[in-house]
Amino acid sequence: MKFSILIPVYNVESFLSRCLDSILVQKIQSYEVILVNDGSTDSSGSICDQYVKKYPQLFNVIHKKNAGVFSARRTGLVHAKGEYICFLDSDDYWAPNYLEELDAELAKQNPDVIIFGHYLVGDNHRLLETSHPSLPEGLYEKDSKHMVYATLLKDTSLNTLWCKCIRRALFDIDRDYSSMYHVTMGEDLLESLPILDKAETIKIIHTPLYNYYQNEGSATQTKLKIRTMNSTATVLQELEIYALKWDCSQYDLHQRQGLSVVFIIKQLVLHRFGKFSYSGEERSQIIARLQQDDFKQFIQRYDPSVAPLSLRLCFISFRKKWYAFFQLLLISFGSLYYCKKHWLPIRKGNKA
Repeated sequence: MKFSILIPVYNVESFLSRCLDSILVQKIQSYEVILVNDGSTDSSGSICDQYVKKYPQLFNVIHKKNAGVFSARRTGLVHAKGEYICFLDSDDYWAPNYLEELDAELAKQNPDVIIFGHYLVGDNHRLLETSHPSLPEGLYEKDSKHMVYATLLKDTSLNTLWCKCIRRALFDIDRDYSSMYHVTMGEDLLESLPILDKAETIKIIHTPLYNYYQNEGSATQTKLKIRTMNSTATVLQELEIYALKWDCSQYDLHQRQGLSVVFIIKQLVLHRFGKFSYSGEERSQIIARLQQDDFKQFIQRYDPSVAPLSLRLCFISFRKKWYAFFQLLLISFGSLYYCKKHWLPIRKGNKA
């Protein structure tokens, strides 16, 4: 069997059939689909059972207690039999030529990993954006693999598992990842690191083969949580281990780690008011988490000279432990942002 397709499933009854039907239209038939129902509370589990009943030669389902996407993927890997592993999120769907294109690329150069492009799509298949790996197309091996590793530090175009076709032999099936099941953000990068480390040949293609769905009707903003910060710290510490092993630029590593703090500061500034605003207690918890050793190190090593003045001031105040001034900056910048976004448009409208 050529391909094992792993699909974690959790409460996606509105999208699951579209996802699974996009597999059934593929011309290549040498595959198995492993559905891991991660404790869904809607009809997703029943939909999985229906596809297994209708296509028993292609579909398998595993029903388990909810433990997150990381755990669901590891469960699927244990049961996979294909030579190559493909990942598909259950609210997304494939291009009709997905397996055909991958099969052709594997026949050409037999790479260990293929990394490909994707479409960002909205409701009714509306195309929002086309993206691809930031590296040039081609085969990366031996010394040129360093370009792949360097890119991992500079951008996120190689992070996701669903943009990769991976030789199953690269997965350490027996490794116990349970200590990392708390990771709810960045788990794709966390799982990609050992794979790209072991791969001898990595093929980059820009062809979009995957449709990543963005629900335009739902709120895209969510409040930052401490568990998300913990996940980020775990992933960035693991990234540092591999960056040192690969002899990557320390500056690029520190900038990548520092960007996580930039994101957190922006969250605190942008959500000073409104639906997603943070309570005083929530802000205090986030700032206290930033003072712990891992994030403190990210802050100390980041070069803020490349950031806007507002962020530079935030970094300087935090480094010098001027926490009251840091809070004042957040209030000031948050108020300015709110006025610019909400008050100025009203003033302009009244003048018109």
